[in-house]
Amino acid sequence: RCIRSTPHGKVEQNLFDKVWPNLHVLACASSQDKYVLVRGIMASKINPTCETVAITGCHNNDVPALKAADVGFSM
Repeated sequence: RCIRSTPHGKVEQNLFDKVWPNLHVLACASSQDKYVLVRGIMASKINPTCETVAITGCHNNDVPALKAADVGFSM
């Protein structure tokens, strides 16, 4: 499945909620992709256990996603 965000990083939460529970690894993601993923999971209504969201980043552009996640690993 593919969900595209707007240029401002917005996605429809109901569509996002159908995809992310089955997502295990996201490779070669842009900084915006990482941010959209973190924000989408944290805003999800189907995350009742409030799972911890962790993300890795190695560029300055990854800072927003690293800050938004519960745990951010910078390389």
